[in-house]
Amino acid sequence: MVDFFKAFLELAPSEGMVFEAIRLGDDRNDYLARTADGAPVFLIEDSCPSHYRVSRSLRHITIDYQVRCKIKLAGGYREGVFAMVHCSAGSSEFHQLFVKCLGSVIRSLPSKRTTNEIESQLAKLIEIFYSLSNSSSKRTSGLWAELWIIANSSSVTRALEAWHDSADERFDFANSNMLVEVKSTTKPIRNHEFSLEQLSVREPQKGIVASLLLQPLTSGKSILDLVDQIERASNLSFELKRKLWKNISQALGSEFERRLEKRFDVAYAAKNILFFDMSEIPKPTPITDPRITSVRFVSNLSGVASYPNSLLQTLFN
Repeated sequence: MVDFFKAFLELAPSEGMVFEAIRLGDDRNDYLARTADGAPVFLIEDSCPSHYRVSRSLRHITIDYQVRCKIKLAGGYREGVFAMVHCSAGSSEFHQLFVKCLGSVIRSLPSKRTTNEIESQLAKLIEIFYSLSNSSSKRTSGLWAELWIIANSSSVTRALEAWHDSADERFDFANSNMLVEVKSTTKPIRNHEFSLEQLSVREPQKGIVASLLLQPLTSGKSILDLVDQIERASNLSFELKRKLWKNISQALGSEFERRLEKRFDVAYAAKNILFFDMSEIPKPTPITDPRITSVRFVSNLSGVASYPNSLLQTLFN
């Protein structure tokens, strides 16, 4: 898989509307280029008859439609009309997130599409970046652990399908057979916080807690490294790629620059993951008083019976 961010860093800045660019695939005329101020810009081919479209601007991203540009490639120049998706001249961390996210999702779009289709799909894409202006209560280690589970499952596609659509959902993963809650800690003891509602599972679904001990490591894998591993493992659909990046941006929030720098030891995680039946988790006795709700507690899972680590390979079957 081409490292588009690395290739982007080697591009020369644009001169007016002339862009030195990288083609996003042999079967498409979409490109990644660099603006005059050094920020990344995607050029998405739009060969439909010209119709006026209002530009869209977010805090980090601007979209302009039906812009005539000249593309400088290794074999010469190519002129065309494009939708331009460019980000502000922000930090290198945001540029990397922008290139990896949009580059991945744009490559899963149909190679032939109308202006209306481009506008509709880009509207879905820019939703991904709304969350980067909001605060997030999710720990970086929690997102890393969920991505590690997906990356190391036997089916990345089924794992992503089971992954939550919203941070407000009760469980991290859910399908017709299984409910999975992922817990992580950087401490040596498996103390995890639960709610009583999280451990209330009804037949025929089975409830599983995946507990990971994590260890920060400068040479370990980052969140974006795990995303690369996930995308290499399967030919994901547009919708699954959008879901992947939407969940990541919601979890990263406005502190994405600091969170993206975090790295953890993958070998330590693989060695120290355990799976527990939710019915075996130590918990308070059921609360019968209807005036008491949302009970949360910390449970030490040391000594609790666990499943073999090989469960990960059948978790989402």
